Amino acid sequence: MRAHAPPAPCPVGQARITGGRTLAPALTSFRASGELPDVGLKRDAVLADAELVCLLQNRRGVEVSDLMVLFDELAVTHGEAHEAAVAAVQIGPRRLPTVRDAA
Repeated sequence: MRAHAPPAPCPVGQARITGGRTLAPALTSFRASGELPDVGLKRDAVLADAELVCLLQNRRGVEVSDLMVLFDELAVTHGEAHEAAVAAVQIGPRRLPTVRDAA
């Protein structure tokens, strides 16, 4: 059997999405002001990152249950209800703790 090399590490925000652009500016913008990219893969990636941060903070004992409810609504809604859930999550970034906050 041939040994496989482990995948190269990909720091958060450095994953290539399209056109050679990284996610870092979009992540920073969302965390600072709630501004999301237009509908598409980049927007979905920013929302997924925010949900992951909430999950990590929840595991560390930080109270983020209100934001987790919003992310759950995002996962199960479509159409206008989904856009309403996105708008509610956009209000949340000022409350969204960073991974470093609980370290």
